[in-house]
Amino acid sequence: MKKIILNISLVSLLALSASCDNFQRTDVYPTITVDHSSVTLFEGDEIQLTASPSSLTFKWSTSDESIATVDNSGLVKAIKQGSASIFCESGDMSFETEVYVSRKVALTDIAMKCDSLIELAIGATVTIPVSMVPSDANDVPTTDFSWWSDDENVARVSQSGVVKGIGTGTTKIHYRKGSFAKFVTFDVQVTFPFEKGHPFVISKDEPTVIWFRDFDRGGMNVAFYDTGGGGGNTYRAQHGDPTSSMVTIEGGGNIGYLASGEWYIYSISVKDAGTYKITINASSGSGGSQGKYHFEIDGVKATETMPIQGSGNWGQFIDDDSFQINLPAGDHKLKFFADNGSHNPKHMTLAYISE
Repeated sequence: MKKIILNISLVSLLALSASCDNFQRTDVYPTITVDHSSVTLFEGDEIQLTASPSSLTFKWSTSDESIATVDNSGLVKAIKQGSASIFCESGDMSFETEVYVSRKVALTDIAMKCDSLIELAIGATVTIPVSMVPSDANDVPTTDFSWWSDDENVARVSQSGVVKGIGTGTTKIHYRKGSFAKFVTFDVQVTFPFEKGHPFVISKDEPTVIWFRDFDRGGMNVAFYDTGGGGGNTYRAQHGDPTSSMVTIEGGGNIGYLASGEWYIYSISVKDAGTYKITINASSGSGGSQGKYHFEIDGVKATETMPIQGSGNWGQFIDDDSFQINLPAGDHKLKFFADNGSHNPKHMTLAYISE
């Protein structure tokens, strides 16, 4: 048994010896390294370069002292705009660091390239462009900025400046770059006042006149419904609303060819809650059916369906004060609904009666 074990051991040693012969030896060359292969500095900035291994002695030099200088410890100072190479040497070994020097341009302001008030429908999005002043400012890091909304239940903003309408209301969207910050106000609604940012103000101080032609912007089936029976108008388009050309607005400013089932929405801001009298100024022909209408507040019926008296002549407009309505304080949507047309309404007047 001992002889057999000896033979196996000899075979193992021979195999190990043969395998060692397959290793290839490579030469190892000493090197030095610097902790930066390239740096970008502003004029006047400094940076300390560190070479390794620390046991060696190093010699530092620059390719262009008018761009960047370096002292015996590896401290680099940026002199003027341009590029230069910093060399670190020890014996036959060397390492090169590229230095890029820029002129510092201070940020003095930021600008949002949009109106101070932006109207946004629920679910819609819009991107807010921003710019630096001056445009080539470079003293604030590109990562030093932020976006935020005062009320994310109304509108939210991404870090790329995309704003999305979430719910009705008004909020401010802010942008900050460095120490500078700006904001824009967002009004998120289903419909929007005919005059941007200006709902009709209702108060007890004086009566408020609302022309029927000045219904909200928002489009068909959103801000109004009209069967288009009269041939269109240019009044709305001339005032920034190209979506309602099917509504007939006649020369006297009244809505013409009003048909049963048509309706119009008006943004109102009620300063004083209370009961108000609504007087409708309208005309009608000498015959035909009697006009009947009702009003809604925020989609809820707020008056009875009431008939109004006819004028007997399409060119003769008279007042009818059949309606009374209770208005809560705050911003609301007032809807005029024609249960039965047969009238040409011109304007309505809301006058305070009592609390």
